[in-house]
Amino acid sequence: WLGVFRKQFRQESTALVAGVLFALHPVQVGVSGFIGGRTDTLALVFSGSALLTLSVRDKTLKASSLISLLCFAVAVFTKEQSGFAVLLIPLLLSFTSSLTKKQCLFITIPYWGVLVFYLLVAKTVVPPSFLPRLGLSVPLHTEIIGRTLWYYAKTICGLVPNTFHQSSLGAWNPSQWGAALLGYGVLGGWIGFYVRACRKEERLRWCWWWVSLALLPCLNIVPTPSQFIAPYRVPLALPGMVGIVAFYLAERNPLSVPVKRGVLLGCILLYGGITWHEALLWRNEIPVLQTMTQVDTDFLPAHLWLGNAYQLREQHTAALQEFTTIWKRLEMSSLSPLQKRNTSKQPPMRSKVWNLCGWSYSAPRFTRWVLQGEGRSLVGLTDYTHAIPTLEVALIGDENNLETLHLLAYAYIESREYSKATTVLVEQIGNRANAMTFHLRGYLYAKQERWQAAQGALQRATTLLPPLDTKTLENNRLLLLYVQQHLQRK
Repeated sequence: WLGVFRKQFRQESTALVAGVLFALHPVQVGVSGFIGGRTDTLALVFSGSALLTLSVRDKTLKASSLISLLCFAVAVFTKEQSGFAVLLIPLLLSFTSSLTKKQCLFITIPYWGVLVFYLLVAKTVVPPSFLPRLGLSVPLHTEIIGRTLWYYAKTICGLVPNTFHQSSLGAWNPSQWGAALLGYGVLGGWIGFYVRACRKEERLRWCWWWVSLALLPCLNIVPTPSQFIAPYRVPLALPGMVGIVAFYLAERNPLSVPVKRGVLLGCILLYGGITWHEALLWRNEIPVLQTMTQVDTDFLPAHLWLGNAYQLREQHTAALQEFTTIWKRLEMSSLSPLQKRNTSKQPPMRSKVWNLCGWSYSAPRFTRWVLQGEGRSLVGLTDYTHAIPTLEVALIGDENNLETLHLLAYAYIESREYSKATTVLVEQIGNRANAMTFHLRGYLYAKQERWQAAQGALQRATTLLPPLDTKTLENNRLLLLYVQQHLQRK
């Protein structure tokens, strides 16, 4: 991005200031830490590459135009939001080359062709009728846009830690018109800044349009459940904002040099401190997910993710509480979830699809995820009496899920229901057996004192287990030693 800033400002000092602010911005932590945000980072890389290679286009570098077009195509197919760059190309060429306006517009024709091709492909893969609409009232829709503006204003400034997730907006209900009015106030100030300063300076104008066009698709103007608000949309707009700040800190302007240096040093220290805090937070996903669930208790996927995170650290009681919270939020019936599952033997559901804070989930699939997590926690707590019926229901409609089958087989073994465990591990899994299947078979045979069969299954598991699964490898090794000792005694 330093190369882009050099072409944009034509001064090393301005480019360096913009590059430092861009690198230290706290939003980069969450975007890099969550895998869902990495597509935005890749789109940003390819968009910047397209603009950079286009800006160095001259008679000796004819291939740069083709490389630029290819980078733009990759950026669009990585994240459709990056298609806004096609509107910036004429403006970029106007102050980085000697081309006329007609020539600048002519160069953008292939880029428009890429966008048209993308829309045709997108319409074929995901028809517009497939995307459900939220059906919002006009007042609520107006409020949502305002609150979204305020959210992105906070995030793009990077001055408020722990707000870099869409759940920090809170639930849409109850109403929060105060935040919405702040958002529209920011919009008015942004437009006023363009009228006051950007129309006279082409570099500021280019940065202003970069930020505006990058965020325009993210403002819920056409709200759909798939268009949730997240900090991952900010990196595409960030170069324009840091460019504006760098212009005022490094270019000639009424601010004195000591003031500019003080502001720059303050930004570096502040951004560096917040980034360090966020990096420590993202090293452990539990505090991040706890923040999400506390801000918006109805964001049920966050409770599911938090429960799974607790399980990875073997905090099964805390995980079980999160799954119980999900059942309470869904309000399935007056019966407890376990009672309902035991009586109906069907995954509980209210409708075919749930729209959970903008996320569309198949009701049976989401229910099975919760049931599987609940069963895993119950197994971890050695509560096999409740784990078995929970896992049995989790398998309804998902009979080939190996992880659930393994959990159920282990619960059967610990409950001494060896015939049922054999049915699961041998008949239901069959030829789809993996390393864990053979490990559980060895454990089952050892419980039945079938030492020769146990040894064969455990040796097979040893050859299939990945080297990184050190815990299962060690358990398998110890169990194999136990079986071999019994064989030697025999």
